[in-house]
Amino acid sequence: MTNENQYILDDSIGQGTFSHTQKALISGSQQPVIIKTLAQTLRDRPEQEQFKQHFRNLARRLVRCKHPHLAKVVELFEEEGSPYIVYEFIPGTSLADRVEMEGSIPEAQALTFIRQVAAAVNALHEAGLHHLAIKPQNIIQRRDKEEVILVEFGLTCELNPNIKQTHANLLASGYAAPEQHDPEQSCSPATDIYALAATLYCLLVGNPPPPAPLLDRIPSSEWQQHLASCAPTVKNAILQGLIVDPLQRPQSVVQWLALLTPKPTPAPNKAVSSQKTSEKTVASPPSKPKTKPPAIAYQTATVPHASPKAKTHRPNSKPKFPLGALATVCAIAASAGMGFGFSLRFNSPSESGSSLWHLKQSFPPRSQESIPLPKPE
Repeated sequence: MTNENQYILDDSIGQGTFSHTQKALISGSQQPVIIKTLAQTLRDRPEQEQFKQHFRNLARRLVRCKHPHLAKVVELFEEEGSPYIVYEFIPGTSLADRVEMEGSIPEAQALTFIRQVAAAVNALHEAGLHHLAIKPQNIIQRRDKEEVILVEFGLTCELNPNIKQTHANLLASGYAAPEQHDPEQSCSPATDIYALAATLYCLLVGNPPPPAPLLDRIPSSEWQQHLASCAPTVKNAILQGLIVDPLQRPQSVVQWLALLTPKPTPAPNKAVSSQKTSEKTVASPPSKPKTKPPAIAYQTATVPHASPKAKTHRPNSKPKFPLGALATVCAIAASAGMGFGFSLRFNSPSESGSSLWHLKQSFPPRSQESIPLPKPE
């Protein structure tokens, strides 16, 4: 690793037991950056070469791990036998400062921030890395944006047990998992999940939960009562993430994030209900006609009293009389009558007689016999 840029050192940001962090400017571009290296206390120890090699390996893996919510690595270099890693500087405010100024952060915004940080942590885990220093102080909100960046990283779990035990009191109180306080235990993704849950607790409540060594000794009601106003899913995710036993916590960031998402209430399946109704209708025998409801009977009874305008004209179901045939018959009858009249007019005999054609009718002499009438009863 060589130094490709010249840096103008600025203020020292942090001098810890394990690392030293300093702000600087790239000469020429004046781009602000953060330079991190091993703390002097580690470089003076007999295991310094072991620590340096671990730092180099960690830095190389961080270069390959890129995520929009992780600070970008600008460069790796060595100077006088010490490795350095250069990050981009994130202008903004730490969430710790926001909590101090505002007391707490609204739940919706806090969930947005913690999901962004969790996504960055998940990218680290997929690269085989652990952050080990998640806390509001290491989460920077960009200026005028609803976006946060996770900075820094921890070294403690990669150090030997003696050094871990000596400097255990320097761990972030309330955010470090129980296994970080125990030099005989190793770290895992569940270690970062503990810190994510503790960070979310702080954003919502205004202060971190009790330190891990005391968490199971303090009545849970004393610190869990501050989560009463939170959504049930949020409270459950925090409590699941703060379980003392790392094996009982969610074992991946994806599992923990799933706890934050409320499960949708299944809506009644109308299609299935309709199908079941149809099946029931087909399977059942035909039912008898139901009695008409009273409303229909009432309407039927009132029909005779309705006004003429309201009457319903129904089409006559009887066959219509053949008017054309009737007209033809009348015409034939009229013609026959006229012919008969003309026949009488011009062919009638002049003398009297008893036939139909004589104009003057003569009848036989009337009989003088009397016809007896029936007597009335």
